[in-house]
Amino acid sequence: MRVLENTMGEAGHTVFTASDGKEGLELALGLRPQLIITEWAMPEMDGINFCKVLRQTKAGRRVYVLILSDSDDDQKLIEAFEAGADDYNVKPFDPMVLGARLRAGQRVVQLQEDMEFDRQQLHKFADELAAFNHRLRKSDVSMRAILDNSPYIAWLKDAEGRYIKVNKA
Repeated sequence: MRVLENTMGEAGHTVFTASDGKEGLELALGLRPQLIITEWAMPEMDGINFCKVLRQTKAGRRVYVLILSDSDDDQKLIEAFEAGADDYNVKPFDPMVLGARLRAGQRVVQLQEDMEFDRQQLHKFADELAAFNHRLRKSDVSMRAILDNSPYIAWLKDAEGRYIKVNKA
């Protein structure tokens, strides 16, 4: 476990550890990390159940989860991915390979954060556009009222000289 902590620390990550799956879940939900490395075999709650429960939470859906296992059995790999894991690594692991996997995970997390920022910007833009449209409609109603209540002939043209509003007079 020290090798893993050192690898994570050297990669610039702040490392938090838990003694079992339940403690890890509480820690994850409290800290909301970007990346979690969990063991398959843990006391209290194994890595598969940890991942399933984590993915049921809003915060847990955004976390990149890597499961470590002693087995390279394809069925275990499939089970891990179906539980919601983003990556799977067999122990003992090569620190260089794990570092590469973590960098790939960081890219995924960064893309998710960029998409979330873009989504928030789009919502902000949509809200501003809706407010502008509301003001424009109010302005249009006011303009129509002015034109229609004028006793004189009145019209409104666009920049190309086309009539866009004409009063009843």
